[in-house]
Amino acid sequence: MEVNAEANIDSGEFTGNNSLTWNQISSSFNLPDARQKKPSDFKFFNLLNRASQPGDTKVWLAKRKIDNQPCAIKVKQKQKCLVEGTTDDLLNELDLLKWLKHQYIVSIQSAFINNDYLFMEMEFAPHQTLAHLTKEYKMMSPFIARFYISQLIVVLDFLHSQKIVLRGLTPSSVLLDHKGYIKLSNFSSAVYTPEDICTKKNLCAFAYTAPELILDKTHSYSVDWWSLGVIMYEMIYGTLPFDLDPYEHEDSIENYDKNVVEEIIQGDIRYPSVGDKTERFLCPNSFLRILLSREPTDQMTSMIEIKKEYLFEGFDWDELENRKIPAPFLPNKVKIPWKTSRPPHFLYNNREKDSKEYAQEYTDWKFPETENLEYKEDVFSNYFYLK
Repeated sequence: MEVNAEANIDSGEFTGNNSLTWNQISSSFNLPDARQKKPSDFKFFNLLNRASQPGDTKVWLAKRKIDNQPCAIKVKQKQKCLVEGTTDDLLNELDLLKWLKHQYIVSIQSAFINNDYLFMEMEFAPHQTLAHLTKEYKMMSPFIARFYISQLIVVLDFLHSQKIVLRGLTPSSVLLDHKGYIKLSNFSSAVYTPEDICTKKNLCAFAYTAPELILDKTHSYSVDWWSLGVIMYEMIYGTLPFDLDPYEHEDSIENYDKNVVEEIIQGDIRYPSVGDKTERFLCPNSFLRILLSREPTDQMTSMIEIKKEYLFEGFDWDELENRKIPAPFLPNKVKIPWKTSRPPHFLYNNREKDSKEYAQEYTDWKFPETENLEYKEDVFSNYFYLK
């Protein structure tokens, strides 16, 4: 491939306008070796903001110097991976994202390591997450919720056809692209299960976790449909099906008392009526009861059955696949400061830092060295990818 462009890797100057893969960059600019010129020292990136992220994984919004393309970089500390025993999960996530190609799954551009951290360069979604949307609009019309739920159904059906159980579906893991369509971004809890069942316990955000996972039972694709049901309930009714703090409902199981755990495992779920006559005809409660069934055998497993539900009567699935259905509304676009400045409040947790301190932190773009780090480097040797 020939590219009409001039580049200086060290200065980050690039006069072309093409968005290239790293392998195309390597061949076009005659880089001696992609592995030698991989972006592990960040000569390839300008880090812009640190986005808030649950847990120890952090996401940095960045721009590739070589072609000025925005991206997101997930950062995880090696030492914490070893202490938490999540090394295999991160390697598994990388393998899955390299393999899975779908319009509703975020794509990865590269993965690399340095002495202390693992990095994954991902597609940049310029809008917020489904969590932001749910919080901002609270009780959504079933018509509006259907737009997002239908996409989640399509991508879950795709994953299950590939023998993959996601196990980590939460509103904050669902990004929104420039057209308001979804992008799944978190596969750290996903598992490939050729036997259609899995036994390894790996809890995601507690409020969205299926009862069989909480009880450490053998489980299968039904745990994803349960998570979808909780998300759908929250979108339409503005609350969770269970008595959980709405601002802490992605916490781990250790942060909830036994009564709340019992509520999820066997408590009654109320299904209020919604909307006017037309919307009651599309009332999602019958579908929600199926998704939130505590008996996995009662849950739907095929798209044919799902499409027969009242909620999807008259819905054009082909138009959805071709991205011709306009999003009900576009969430606020994340404003990225291309020069160092104070970021939007939801991208930066510590609002008390003054601009000088902020500028120093983000222009240095160095990650702290870890102390007393003991591991064999070959544990992470496979954490590498160039698209």
